[in-house]
Amino acid sequence: MLKKLTATAALVLGIVAAPAAAHADPAPLSKCYSGQMTGGSGDGGFARCNAGHGWVRVRVECWNDYSKKVTYYGTWVGPNKDSFAWCNSRYPNLGKIGYQKKSL
Repeated sequence: MLKKLTATAALVLGIVAAPAAAHADPAPLSKCYSGQMTGGSGDGGFARCNAGHGWVRVRVECWNDYSKKVTYYGTWVGPNKDSFAWCNSRYPNLGKIGYQKKSL
């Protein structure tokens, strides 16, 4: 009877322990980078992450001729997608380009 009880207890423990391993936290975003883009409508930037889970968006600083700065953000995108933001005619001069990450 003791052998049967031990085998049953081991089986129950195995079933209970297995789902806990399946709920591990996903890996955060990694292999992220940002860069400059030049197009017909002006200068801007992009951001991308090539691995992990979560969201990323580009952040660009744009300046006008009077040294006033605004910051524009791209849309939040998942891994392996690009986020874009552009300067405009009121703030045409591109400054710093970077990105922000948001975890799941």
